[in-house]
Amino acid sequence: MRIADENEKWVIVLLVIATIVAVARYSEYVGEITVWLVVFSALVFLATVVAFLVFWVKKCVDGRSVVWRILLSSALWTAGLFNAYWLQNAPIHGEAVEVMRAYVAKHGAIGSFLQSKHGEFQQVANQMIGAGLCMLMLLVFMALCLAAISAVNIASGGRPRWFWLALFWLNKWATGLRVWIVAAFVGLLALAFTSGLAFDLGEAFIHQVSTLFPSSSLTPTPSP
Repeated sequence: MRIADENEKWVIVLLVIATIVAVARYSEYVGEITVWLVVFSALVFLATVVAFLVFWVKKCVDGRSVVWRILLSSALWTAGLFNAYWLQNAPIHGEAVEVMRAYVAKHGAIGSFLQSKHGEFQQVANQMIGAGLCMLMLLVFMALCLAAISAVNIASGGRPRWFWLALFWLNKWATGLRVWIVAAFVGLLALAFTSGLAFDLGEAFIHQVSTLFPSSSLTPTPSP
């Protein structure tokens, strides 16, 4: 039992160190990650729009289906744009990434955590979470685009048929309504994290809880 407890402590320590290093590296490469992610998503979205418009002209698909899917894709793409912009220019605590990058350059990954002031590390960590949520949302977006392209080619007798069938089978999970509801919720969460709003709400919640349950009230009063 004692060995298991020791192992759990080491796992926690390693997770903390990994988180610190991840946040430090994120602050260094957030620009490159954002640019490539947005560019790739834009290319996939453009390919989907072009494919649907071409096959719509050929009357291979219903017009309402085209508009519906493109509008859904546009919603996620727009959310992705806001997330990408806010990763480096957040409306709240927009200087957090630059400050952390300066700490990392001067003190290293672990040193940046030790030298950062209250809230600075958490702000960047929240933005990193937002970036991860944005990637997850865009993954759904890209999967829907690929599923849409493959479905149109299957319906129009595109060749090779086995390729389009395989592509649709791999990405059909993104066409479900529940997936889109979850993707929309994840997109909203990503916006909250990348904008800095989630950090402020978390701080306000902790402050509110501390006022309702002050530490003095939790400390037992010694009996005379």
